[in-house]
Amino acid sequence: PLTASLDATFDMLERHGITVGLLGVSWLGVPFARKSSPGVFGDSPESHVRKQIRALKRRTQWVVVVYHGGEEFAHIPIPARRKKLLRYLSFGADVVVAHHAHCVQRYERVGGKFVFYGLGNLVFDLDQHRKFAGTDESVLLSLTFSEQAVNYSPIFTCQDRDQRLVLRVPSNPNFSEITERSYYAQDWPAEASRRLKSYWSSDHEKLPRNNWKQKSFYYWKKVRRVAGLLYICIFDKYGLTRPYIISGV
Repeated sequence: PLTASLDATFDMLERHGITVGLLGVSWLGVPFARKSSPGVFGDSPESHVRKQIRALKRRTQWVVVVYHGGEEFAHIPIPARRKKLLRYLSFGADVVVAHHAHCVQRYERVGGKFVFYGLGNLVFDLDQHRKFAGTDESVLLSLTFSEQAVNYSPIFTCQDRDQRLVLRVPSNPNFSEITERSYYAQDWPAEASRRLKSYWSSDHEKLPRNNWKQKSFYYWKKVRRVAGLLYICIFDKYGLTRPYIISGV
């Protein structure tokens, strides 16, 4: 925890003359640091993130941003989230590793830089997650830094929930590369359609519906969530506004 009057703390690693800086950033789902209260280093205002990435880049050869954020149970990031993490690369980050989706998401390569949008659940196993596809899967990411380049090597895992084990598996189809063209022509439209159908047809809210008041509140939340997703699909196709929260979609 830190206060807003302090610079964000970061870690610097050095081995064989190569230096790597690590910076943690979080979305608005948790308390941000303020001038008078502690919290995490948040992703808003973005100028603070840009300042810290650039400061770290001046002190290290490579910068890795670990980002806590992303739409739960989705295999594709929404446009605004994708644009945000790509901007981190333009600020000077070399790798962005995001987590929060609870399932494996795509990754993206920009020149010699990378964004990994979601690495899955690993050992994070809750009963309410089990009905969502892919929450038993994960990727262990190995990053290798040299003087000239950064490379990655994935290890794919899957939970055996009956035996309470995490097993290595040969591959994961959701851990694949997206491009600017494939994202808007194929990846995002297909994911948005899947999420709309899944959310409307499933009981995701975990709310009681024993009387008309409870039923009204349940359907109000469901309609509000679907309306928010429709807004993103129709009006925010290119990520012009801030990322929305669509937990459970």
